Amino acid sequence: MRQNISTLILIGISLVTAFVVDLLLATDYPTSAVYTIPVLVAAYRAPPPAVLVTASLAVFLNLVSSHLQDGALWDSHLPNLSPVIIAVAIACLAALLSSQKQELTLRAQRERELSAKLQMAARQLALKARDARHALAECKRLADQMRLVLDSTDEGIFEVDHQGRCTFINRSGAEMLGYKAEVLLGKSIYEISRPSHLNGSRYPLEECPMYHALQTGKGFRAADVVLSRQDGTSFPVEYSSCPVVENSIVRGAIVTLIDITERKRAEENREEYVSLISHDLRNPLTSIIGTADWLRRILAKQDFEREARAAELMLTNARRMNSMIQDLVDSARWESGQLEMRKEMTDLPQLVSDIARRVGSFEDRMRIQLECPACFPQVPVDIERFERATINLITNALKYSPPESTVVVRVSRSNEEALVSVHDQGCGIPADELPYVFDRFYRAKTGKKVGEGLGLGLYIARLIAEAHGGRIWVESEVGKGSTFVFSLPLS
Repeated sequence: MRQNISTLILIGISLVTAFVVDLLLATDYPTSAVYTIPVLVAAYRAPPPAVLVTASLAVFLNLVSSHLQDGALWDSHLPNLSPVIIAVAIACLAALLSSQKQELTLRAQRERELSAKLQMAARQLALKARDARHALAECKRLADQMRLVLDSTDEGIFEVDHQGRCTFINRSGAEMLGYKAEVLLGKSIYEISRPSHLNGSRYPLEECPMYHALQTGKGFRAADVVLSRQDGTSFPVEYSSCPVVENSIVRGAIVTLIDITERKRAEENREEYVSLISHDLRNPLTSIIGTADWLRRILAKQDFEREARAAELMLTNARRMNSMIQDLVDSARWESGQLEMRKEMTDLPQLVSDIARRVGSFEDRMRIQLECPACFPQVPVDIERFERATINLITNALKYSPPESTVVVRVSRSNEEALVSVHDQGCGIPADELPYVFDRFYRAKTGKKVGEGLGLGLYIARLIAEAHGGRIWVESEVGKGSTFVFSLPLS
Protein backbone atom coordinates (compact mmCIF):
# COMPACT_ATOMS: atom_id res chain seq x y z
CA MET A 1 0.00 0.00 0.00
CA ARG A 2 2.78 2.43 0.92
CA GLN A 3 4.67 1.56 -2.30
CA ASN A 4 1.60 2.34 -4.44
CA ILE A 5 1.13 5.72 -2.73
CA SER A 6 4.79 6.67 -3.22
CA THR A 7 4.55 5.68 -6.91
CA LEU A 8 1.48 7.89 -7.43
CA ILE A 9 3.24 10.79 -5.69
CA LEU A 10 6.34 10.33 -7.88
CA ILE A 11 4.25 10.22 -11.08
CA GLY A 12 2.31 13.30 -10.01
CA ILE A 13 5.51 15.23 -9.25
CA SER A 14 6.94 14.19 -12.66
CA LEU A 15 3.82 15.42 -14.48
CA VAL A 16 3.77 18.73 -12.67
CA THR A 17 7.49 19.22 -13.26
CA ALA A 18 7.10 18.44 -16.99
CA PHE A 19 4.19 20.88 -17.28
CA VAL A 20 6.12 23.70 -15.57
CA VAL A 21 9.18 23.09 -17.75
CA ASP A 22 6.96 23.12 -20.86
CA LEU A 23 5.55 26.51 -19.88
CA LEU A 24 8.94 28.05 -19.10
CA LEU A 25 10.74 26.95 -22.27
CA ALA A 26 10.39 28.93 -25.42
CA THR A 27 8.05 27.67 -28.12
CA ASP A 28 10.95 27.08 -30.46
CA TYR A 29 12.12 24.11 -28.43
CA PRO A 30 10.54 20.66 -28.72
CA THR A 31 9.05 20.77 -25.24
CA SER A 32 6.92 17.68 -25.76
CA ALA A 33 9.91 15.49 -24.94
CA VAL A 34 9.78 16.47 -21.28
CA TYR A 35 6.52 14.55 -20.91
CA THR A 36 8.28 11.30 -21.68
CA ILE A 37 9.85 11.42 -18.21
CA PRO A 38 6.64 10.80 -16.15
CA VAL A 39 5.53 8.20 -18.71
CA LEU A 40 8.80 6.31 -18.33
CA VAL A 41 8.54 6.63 -14.54
CA ALA A 42 5.06 5.14 -14.66
CA ALA A 43 6.23 2.37 -16.97
CA TYR A 44 8.98 1.50 -14.50
CA ARG A 45 6.98 1.70 -11.26
CA ALA A 46 3.29 1.17 -12.14
CA PRO A 47 1.12 -1.40 -13.96
CA PRO A 48 0.00 -0.84 -17.62
CA PRO A 49 -3.34 0.88 -16.78
CA ALA A 50 -1.47 3.47 -14.73
CA VAL A 51 0.97 4.00 -17.62
CA LEU A 52 -1.89 4.69 -20.03
CA VAL A 53 -3.47 7.13 -17.61
CA THR A 54 -0.09 8.90 -17.14
CA ALA A 55 0.45 9.08 -20.92
CA SER A 56 -3.04 10.55 -21.41
CA LEU A 57 -2.39 13.17 -18.77
CA ALA A 58 0.96 13.99 -20.38
CA VAL A 59 -0.70 14.57 -23.78
CA PHE A 60 -3.44 16.65 -22.17
CA LEU A 61 -0.95 18.79 -20.24
CA ASN A 62 1.15 19.30 -23.38
CA LEU A 63 -1.93 20.53 -25.27
CA VAL A 64 -2.89 22.82 -22.44
CA SER A 65 0.62 24.25 -22.36
CA SER A 66 0.58 24.87 -26.13
CA HIS A 67 -2.76 26.60 -25.91
CA LEU A 68 -1.58 28.82 -23.17
CA GLN A 69 1.48 29.82 -25.23
CA ASP A 70 -0.14 30.72 -28.59
CA GLY A 71 -3.70 29.45 -28.66
CA ALA A 72 -3.07 26.86 -31.40
CA LEU A 73 -3.56 23.24 -30.45
CA TRP A 74 -3.61 20.87 -33.37
CA ASP A 75 -2.16 22.78 -36.37
CA SER A 76 1.05 24.12 -34.93
CA HIS A 77 1.81 21.68 -32.12
CA LEU A 78 0.56 18.33 -33.38
CA PRO A 79 3.99 17.49 -34.79
CA ASN A 80 5.49 18.14 -31.39
CA LEU A 81 3.38 15.30 -29.95
CA SER A 82 5.29 12.63 -31.85
CA PRO A 83 7.92 12.24 -29.07
CA VAL A 84 5.13 11.77 -26.55
CA ILE A 85 3.39 9.20 -28.76
CA ILE A 86 6.64 7.33 -29.25
CA ALA A 87 7.33 7.51 -25.51
CA VAL A 88 3.83 6.21 -24.81
CA ALA A 89 4.36 3.31 -27.19
CA ILE A 90 7.74 2.52 -25.68
CA ALA A 91 6.31 2.86 -22.17
CA CYS A 92 3.39 0.55 -22.97
CA LEU A 93 5.79 -2.01 -24.44
CA ALA A 94 8.06 -1.70 -21.41
CA ALA A 95 5.06 -1.97 -19.07
CA LEU A 96 3.86 -5.05 -20.94
CA LEU A 97 7.29 -6.66 -20.72
CA SER A 98 7.57 -5.71 -17.06
CA SER A 99 4.12 -7.20 -16.36
CA GLN A 100 5.05 -10.41 -18.15
CA LYS A 101 8.33 -10.47 -16.24
CA GLN A 102 6.53 -10.04 -12.94
CA GLU A 103 4.02 -12.72 -13.91
CA LEU A 104 6.85 -15.07 -14.88
CA THR A 105 8.63 -14.25 -11.63
CA LEU A 106 5.49 -14.93 -9.58
CA ARG A 107 4.86 -18.15 -11.52
CA ALA A 108 8.43 -19.30 -10.93
CA GLN A 109 8.09 -18.44 -7.23
CA ARG A 110 4.81 -20.37 -7.00
CA GLU A 111 6.42 -23.31 -8.80
CA ARG A 112 9.34 -23.22 -6.37
CA GLU A 113 6.94 -23.08 -3.42
CA LEU A 114 4.87 -25.91 -4.91
CA SER A 115 8.01 -27.92 -5.54
CA ALA A 116 9.12 -27.34 -1.93
CA LYS A 117 5.69 -28.42 -0.67
CA LEU A 118 5.77 -31.50 -2.88
CA GLN A 119 9.23 -32.35 -1.63
CA MET A 120 8.06 -31.86 1.97
CA ALA A 121 4.99 -34.02 1.31
CA ALA A 122 7.18 -36.66 -0.30
CA ARG A 123 9.46 -36.67 2.74
CA GLN A 124 6.45 -36.91 5.07
CA LEU A 125 5.00 -39.74 2.99
CA ALA A 126 8.34 -41.50 3.11
CA LEU A 127 8.46 -41.09 6.89
CA LYS A 128 4.88 -42.31 7.21
CA ALA A 129 5.61 -45.24 4.95
CA ARG A 130 8.64 -46.10 7.07
CA ASP A 131 6.57 -45.79 10.26
CA ALA A 132 3.84 -47.92 8.68
CA ARG A 133 6.40 -50.59 7.79
CA HIS A 134 7.75 -50.50 11.34
CA ALA A 135 4.21 -50.62 12.79
CA LEU A 136 3.33 -53.51 10.49
CA ALA A 137 6.46 -55.36 11.53
CA GLU A 138 5.70 -54.67 15.21
CA CYS A 139 2.11 -55.86 14.76
CA LYS A 140 3.37 -59.03 13.11
CA ARG A 141 5.86 -59.54 15.93
CA LEU A 142 3.17 -59.02 18.58
CA ALA A 143 0.78 -61.32 16.71
CA ASP A 144 3.45 -64.02 16.51
CA GLN A 145 4.26 -63.52 20.19
CA MET A 146 0.56 -63.69 21.14
CA ARG A 147 0.15 -66.84 19.06
CA LEU A 148 3.20 -68.35 20.77
CA VAL A 149 1.83 -67.45 24.22
CA LEU A 150 -1.62 -68.84 23.45
CA ASP A 151 -0.17 -71.99 21.95
CA SER A 152 2.06 -72.49 25.00
CA THR A 153 -0.78 -72.67 27.53
CA ASP A 154 -2.47 -75.91 28.50
CA GLU A 155 -5.90 -74.30 28.45
CA GLY A 156 -7.96 -74.42 25.30
CA ILE A 157 -8.83 -70.95 23.99
CA PHE A 158 -11.02 -70.21 21.01
CA GLU A 159 -13.07 -67.35 19.60
CA VAL A 160 -16.43 -67.61 17.89
CA ASP A 161 -18.38 -65.04 15.91
CA HIS A 162 -22.00 -64.10 16.61
CA GLN A 163 -23.15 -67.25 14.78
CA GLY A 164 -20.94 -69.57 16.84
CA ARG A 165 -18.40 -70.21 14.08
CA CYS A 166 -14.78 -70.57 15.09
CA THR A 167 -12.56 -67.66 14.09
CA PHE A 168 -9.54 -68.62 16.20
CA ILE A 169 -8.40 -71.60 18.28
CA ASN A 170 -5.07 -72.28 19.96
CA ARG A 171 -3.04 -75.47 19.86
CA SER A 172 -4.36 -76.88 23.16
CA GLY A 173 -7.97 -76.27 22.19
CA ALA A 174 -7.53 -78.04 18.85
CA GLU A 175 -5.72 -80.96 20.51
CA MET A 176 -8.49 -81.33 23.11
CA LEU A 177 -11.02 -81.79 20.31
CA GLY A 178 -8.67 -83.98 18.27
CA TYR A 179 -8.47 -81.69 15.22
CA LYS A 180 -5.93 -79.46 13.53
CA ALA A 181 -6.55 -75.78 14.17
CA GLU A 182 -7.00 -74.85 10.50
CA VAL A 183 -9.72 -77.50 10.10
CA LEU A 184 -11.87 -75.88 12.82
CA LEU A 185 -11.78 -72.33 11.43
CA GLY A 186 -15.18 -71.32 10.10
CA LYS A 187 -16.86 -74.40 11.63
CA SER A 188 -19.52 -74.45 14.35
CA ILE A 189 -17.90 -75.42 17.65
CA TYR A 190 -21.29 -76.64 18.88
CA GLU A 191 -21.50 -79.16 16.04
CA ILE A 192 -17.84 -80.15 16.39
CA SER A 193 -17.70 -80.62 20.19
CA ARG A 194 -21.32 -81.82 20.76
CA PRO A 195 -21.57 -80.53 24.39
CA SER A 196 -23.65 -82.69 26.73
CA HIS A 197 -24.56 -83.20 30.39
CA LEU A 198 -22.68 -85.60 32.67
CA ASN A 199 -25.48 -88.11 32.11
CA GLY A 200 -24.81 -88.05 28.37
CA SER A 201 -27.87 -86.07 27.23
CA ARG A 202 -27.08 -83.49 24.54
CA TYR A 203 -27.41 -79.77 25.24
CA PRO A 204 -29.83 -78.02 22.85
CA LEU A 205 -28.15 -75.13 21.08
CA GLU A 206 -30.36 -72.52 22.76
CA GLU A 207 -29.53 -73.98 26.20
CA CYS A 208 -25.85 -74.65 25.64
CA PRO A 209 -23.96 -72.85 28.42
CA MET A 210 -20.95 -72.42 26.12
CA TYR A 211 -22.97 -69.88 24.09
CA HIS A 212 -24.37 -68.11 27.14
CA ALA A 213 -22.16 -65.07 26.47
CA LEU A 214 -23.49 -64.76 22.90
CA GLN A 215 -27.08 -64.93 24.08
CA THR A 216 -26.89 -62.60 27.08
CA GLY A 217 -23.81 -60.46 26.47
CA LYS A 218 -22.49 -61.37 29.93
CA GLY A 219 -19.57 -63.49 31.07
CA PHE A 220 -20.32 -67.01 32.24
CA ARG A 221 -18.52 -69.85 34.01
CA ALA A 222 -19.59 -73.48 34.06
CA ALA A 223 -18.29 -76.91 34.98
CA ASP A 224 -19.31 -80.51 34.45
CA VAL A 225 -19.91 -80.10 30.72
CA VAL A 226 -18.79 -83.01 28.56
CA LEU A 227 -17.32 -82.42 25.07
CA SER A 228 -16.68 -84.97 22.33
CA ARG A 229 -13.47 -85.51 20.37
CA GLN A 230 -13.09 -86.36 16.70
CA ASP A 231 -12.50 -90.04 17.53
CA GLY A 232 -15.78 -90.25 19.47
CA THR A 233 -14.32 -90.19 22.99
CA SER A 234 -15.48 -87.55 25.47
CA PHE A 235 -13.96 -85.57 28.32
CA PRO A 236 -15.31 -83.24 31.06
CA VAL A 237 -14.36 -79.56 30.96
CA GLU A 238 -14.62 -76.45 33.04
CA TYR A 239 -14.85 -73.31 30.98
CA SER A 240 -15.57 -69.60 30.95
CA SER A 241 -17.04 -67.55 28.11
CA CYS A 242 -16.77 -63.77 27.75
CA PRO A 243 -18.56 -61.68 25.11
CA VAL A 244 -16.73 -59.60 22.52
CA VAL A 245 -18.68 -56.32 22.46
CA GLU A 246 -18.22 -53.57 19.86
CA ASN A 247 -20.41 -50.45 19.86
CA SER A 248 -22.79 -52.15 22.33
CA ILE A 249 -23.25 -55.07 19.90
CA VAL A 250 -22.10 -58.60 20.75
CA ARG A 251 -19.77 -59.56 17.88
CA GLY A 252 -18.64 -62.90 19.31
CA ALA A 253 -17.23 -64.60 22.39
CA ILE A 254 -13.95 -65.86 23.82
CA VAL A 255 -14.18 -69.31 25.42
CA THR A 256 -11.52 -70.85 27.69
CA LEU A 257 -11.57 -74.62 28.28
CA ILE A 258 -9.86 -76.65 31.00
CA ASP A 259 -9.79 -80.42 30.75
CA ILE A 260 -10.77 -81.65 34.24
CA THR A 261 -10.41 -85.38 33.58
CA GLU A 262 -7.63 -85.71 36.15
CA ARG A 263 -9.58 -83.66 38.66
CA LYS A 264 -12.60 -85.88 38.25
CA ARG A 265 -10.40 -88.94 38.73
CA ALA A 266 -8.96 -87.41 41.90
CA GLU A 267 -12.46 -86.65 43.17
CA GLU A 268 -13.46 -90.26 42.57
CA ASN A 269 -10.41 -91.40 44.54
CA ARG A 270 -11.31 -89.00 47.30
CA GLU A 271 -14.83 -90.36 47.41
CA GLU A 272 -13.40 -93.82 47.89
CA TYR A 273 -11.18 -92.45 50.66
CA VAL A 274 -14.14 -90.73 52.32
CA SER A 275 -16.17 -93.92 52.09
CA LEU A 276 -13.28 -95.84 53.67
CA ILE A 277 -13.09 -93.37 56.56
CA SER A 278 -16.82 -93.21 57.01
CA HIS A 279 -17.35 -96.97 57.05
CA ASP A 280 -14.17 -98.76 58.06
CA LEU A 281 -13.11 -96.33 60.80
CA ARG A 282 -16.32 -94.92 62.20
CA ASN A 283 -18.06 -98.25 62.69
CA PRO A 284 -15.44 -99.65 65.12
CA LEU A 285 -15.13 -96.20 66.70
CA THR A 286 -18.85 -96.18 67.38
CA SER A 287 -18.45 -99.49 69.17
CA ILE A 288 -15.56 -98.08 71.21
CA ILE A 289 -17.63 -95.04 72.22
CA GLY A 290 -20.58 -97.20 73.24
CA THR A 291 -18.41 -99.63 75.21
CA ALA A 292 -16.46 -96.84 76.95
CA ASP A 293 -19.69 -95.11 77.97
CA TRP A 294 -21.14 -98.40 79.31
CA LEU A 295 -17.89 -99.13 81.18
CA ARG A 296 -17.82 -95.62 82.69
CA ARG A 297 -21.36 -95.99 84.04
CA ILE A 298 -20.70 -99.48 85.47
CA LEU A 299 -17.50 -98.36 87.20
CA ALA A 300 -19.19 -95.25 88.57
CA LYS A 301 -21.98 -97.33 90.10
CA GLN A 302 -19.46 -99.62 91.80
CA ASP A 303 -17.49 -96.62 93.17
CA PHE A 304 -14.37 -97.29 91.14
CA GLU A 305 -13.65 -93.59 90.70
CA ARG A 306 -10.15 -93.86 89.25
CA GLU A 307 -11.25 -96.51 86.74
CA ALA A 308 -14.36 -94.45 85.91
CA ARG A 309 -12.19 -91.38 85.20
CA ALA A 310 -10.01 -93.50 82.88
CA ALA A 311 -13.12 -94.69 81.05
CA GLU A 312 -14.34 -91.07 80.86
CA LEU A 313 -10.99 -90.02 79.34
CA MET A 314 -11.20 -92.86 76.81
CA LEU A 315 -14.77 -91.80 75.92
CA THR A 316 -13.75 -88.14 75.50
CA ASN A 317 -10.85 -88.98 73.20
CA ALA A 318 -12.98 -91.39 71.18
CA ARG A 319 -15.61 -88.67 70.68
CA ARG A 320 -12.88 -86.20 69.69
CA MET A 321 -11.57 -88.67 67.12
CA ASN A 322 -15.09 -89.19 65.83
CA SER A 323 -15.44 -85.40 65.46
CA MET A 324 -12.17 -85.25 63.49
CA ILE A 325 -13.37 -88.01 61.17
CA GLN A 326 -16.67 -86.16 60.72
CA ASP A 327 -14.75 -82.99 59.84
CA LEU A 328 -12.69 -84.85 57.21
CA VAL A 329 -15.78 -86.45 55.70
CA ASP A 330 -17.79 -83.24 55.65
CA SER A 331 -14.97 -81.11 54.20
CA ALA A 332 -14.51 -83.60 51.36
CA ARG A 333 -18.24 -83.65 50.67
CA TRP A 334 -18.51 -79.85 50.80
CA GLU A 335 -15.68 -79.47 48.29
CA SER A 336 -17.23 -82.02 45.92
CA GLY A 337 -20.65 -80.34 46.22
CA GLN A 338 -22.38 -83.45 47.53
CA LEU A 339 -23.94 -81.84 50.60
CA GLU A 340 -27.27 -80.19 49.85
CA MET A 341 -28.51 -77.17 51.76
CA ARG A 342 -31.94 -77.43 53.40
CA LYS A 343 -32.85 -73.84 54.16
CA GLU A 344 -35.93 -72.74 56.03
CA MET A 345 -37.11 -69.38 57.34
CA THR A 346 -35.79 -69.15 60.89
CA ASP A 347 -35.94 -66.84 63.90
CA LEU A 348 -32.19 -66.24 64.03
CA PRO A 349 -31.93 -64.69 67.54
CA GLN A 350 -33.92 -67.60 69.02
CA LEU A 351 -31.77 -70.15 67.15
CA VAL A 352 -28.53 -68.55 68.38
CA SER A 353 -29.91 -68.49 71.96
CA ASP A 354 -30.79 -72.20 71.80
CA ILE A 355 -27.33 -73.04 70.45
CA ALA A 356 -25.61 -71.03 73.22
CA ARG A 357 -27.57 -72.91 75.87
CA ARG A 358 -26.29 -76.26 74.56
CA VAL A 359 -22.59 -75.45 74.17
CA GLY A 360 -20.02 -77.03 76.50
CA SER A 361 -20.34 -77.48 80.24
CA PHE A 362 -22.42 -75.51 82.70
CA GLU A 363 -19.38 -73.38 83.57
CA ASP A 364 -18.83 -72.63 79.86
CA ARG A 365 -22.43 -71.58 79.36
CA MET A 366 -22.23 -69.19 82.30
CA ARG A 367 -19.44 -67.31 80.52
CA ILE A 368 -21.57 -66.64 77.41
CA GLN A 369 -23.23 -63.24 77.15
CA LEU A 370 -26.02 -63.05 74.54
CA GLU A 371 -26.97 -59.81 72.79
CA CYS A 372 -29.98 -60.53 70.58
CA PRO A 373 -32.57 -57.98 69.39
CA ALA A 374 -36.18 -58.60 70.32
CA CYS A 375 -37.45 -57.91 66.80
CA PHE A 376 -35.58 -59.39 63.88
CA PRO A 377 -36.64 -60.54 60.38
CA GLN A 378 -36.61 -64.24 59.66
CA VAL A 379 -33.60 -65.54 57.75
CA PRO A 380 -33.32 -68.54 55.37
CA VAL A 381 -30.94 -70.93 57.17
CA ASP A 382 -29.91 -74.57 57.04
CA ILE A 383 -30.32 -75.04 60.79
CA GLU A 384 -28.11 -78.09 61.14
CA ARG A 385 -25.16 -76.63 59.21
CA PHE A 386 -25.50 -73.17 60.78
CA GLU A 387 -25.60 -74.73 64.27
CA ARG A 388 -22.39 -76.60 63.55
CA ALA A 389 -20.57 -73.45 62.40
CA THR A 390 -21.84 -71.41 65.36
CA ILE A 391 -20.91 -74.08 67.90
CA ASN A 392 -17.43 -74.18 66.39
CA LEU A 393 -17.00 -70.41 66.76
CA ILE A 394 -18.31 -70.35 70.35
CA THR A 395 -16.26 -73.39 71.36
CA ASN A 396 -13.08 -71.84 69.99
CA ALA A 397 -13.82 -68.58 71.84
CA LEU A 398 -14.29 -70.47 75.13
CA LYS A 399 -11.21 -72.60 74.53
CA TYR A 400 -8.76 -69.83 73.64
CA SER A 401 -9.75 -67.21 76.25
CA PRO A 402 -9.18 -67.08 80.02
CA PRO A 403 -11.63 -69.20 82.10
CA GLU A 404 -12.92 -66.14 83.96
CA SER A 405 -13.48 -64.03 80.84
CA THR A 406 -16.78 -63.43 79.03
CA VAL A 407 -17.60 -64.51 75.48
CA VAL A 408 -20.08 -62.18 73.78
CA VAL A 409 -22.40 -63.68 71.14
CA ARG A 410 -24.25 -60.95 69.25
CA VAL A 411 -26.94 -60.98 66.52
CA SER A 412 -27.27 -57.78 64.48
CA ARG A 413 -28.19 -56.47 61.05
CA SER A 414 -26.19 -54.55 58.45
CA ASN A 415 -28.10 -53.44 55.33
CA GLU A 416 -29.38 -56.65 53.72
CA GLU A 417 -27.30 -59.01 55.85
CA ALA A 418 -27.80 -60.66 59.22
CA LEU A 419 -24.60 -60.80 61.29
CA VAL A 420 -23.72 -63.30 64.01
CA SER A 421 -20.51 -62.33 65.83
CA VAL A 422 -18.56 -64.10 68.58
CA HIS A 423 -16.13 -61.95 70.59
CA ASP A 424 -13.57 -63.34 73.06
CA GLN A 425 -10.91 -61.81 75.29
CA GLY A 426 -8.22 -64.31 74.42
CA CYS A 427 -4.64 -63.86 73.29
CA GLY A 428 -5.62 -62.68 69.79
CA ILE A 429 -4.22 -63.60 66.38
CA PRO A 430 -1.19 -61.88 64.79
CA ALA A 431 -1.93 -59.80 61.71
CA ASP A 432 0.26 -61.98 59.47
CA GLU A 433 -1.84 -65.06 60.35
CA LEU A 434 -5.29 -63.52 59.79
CA PRO A 435 -5.44 -64.27 56.02
CA TYR A 436 -4.93 -67.99 56.69
CA VAL A 437 -7.19 -68.80 59.67
CA PHE A 438 -9.99 -70.08 57.40
CA ASP A 439 -7.68 -72.27 55.28
CA ARG A 440 -7.88 -76.03 55.45
CA PHE A 441 -5.66 -77.65 58.13
CA TYR A 442 -4.46 -74.25 59.37
CA ARG A 443 -4.09 -73.76 63.12
CA ALA A 444 -3.05 -70.51 64.74
CA LYS A 445 0.22 -70.78 66.64
CA THR A 446 -0.72 -68.47 69.52
CA GLY A 447 -3.41 -70.58 71.16
CA LYS A 448 -2.91 -72.61 74.31
CA LYS A 449 -4.17 -75.82 72.74
CA VAL A 450 -2.53 -75.87 69.34
CA GLY A 451 -2.15 -79.64 69.29
CA GLU A 452 -5.90 -80.37 69.36
CA GLY A 453 -7.96 -80.84 66.20
CA LEU A 454 -7.07 -80.98 62.52
CA GLY A 455 -7.55 -77.30 61.68
CA LEU A 456 -10.79 -77.95 59.79
CA GLY A 457 -13.32 -76.24 62.07
CA LEU A 458 -12.98 -72.70 60.70
CA TYR A 459 -12.50 -74.04 57.19
CA ILE A 460 -15.86 -75.85 57.39
CA ALA A 461 -17.44 -72.74 58.93
CA ARG A 462 -16.26 -70.79 55.90
CA LEU A 463 -17.74 -73.39 53.52
CA ILE A 464 -21.06 -73.24 55.39
CA ALA A 465 -21.12 -69.42 55.24
CA GLU A 466 -20.40 -69.43 51.50
CA ALA A 467 -23.03 -72.13 50.91
CA HIS A 468 -25.58 -69.78 52.52
CA GLY A 469 -24.49 -66.97 50.19
CA GLY A 470 -22.73 -65.15 53.02
CA ARG A 471 -19.19 -64.78 54.26
CA ILE A 472 -17.08 -65.09 57.39
CA TRP A 473 -14.20 -62.97 58.63
CA VAL A 474 -12.21 -62.20 61.76
CA GLU A 475 -11.03 -59.01 63.46
CA SER A 476 -8.28 -59.55 66.00
CA GLU A 477 -5.57 -57.78 67.96
CA VAL A 478 -2.86 -59.58 69.89
CA GLY A 479 -3.48 -59.32 73.64
CA LYS A 480 -7.04 -57.98 73.26
CA GLY A 481 -8.99 -60.85 71.76
CA SER A 482 -10.75 -61.73 68.51
CA THR A 483 -14.16 -61.25 66.92
CA PHE A 484 -15.42 -63.76 64.34
CA VAL A 485 -18.35 -62.58 62.19
CA PHE A 486 -20.67 -64.84 60.20
CA SER A 487 -22.96 -63.08 57.70
CA LEU A 488 -26.19 -64.39 56.15
CA PRO A 489 -28.29 -62.76 53.40
CA LEU A 490 -31.73 -61.75 54.63
CA SER A 491 -33.38 -63.01 51.46
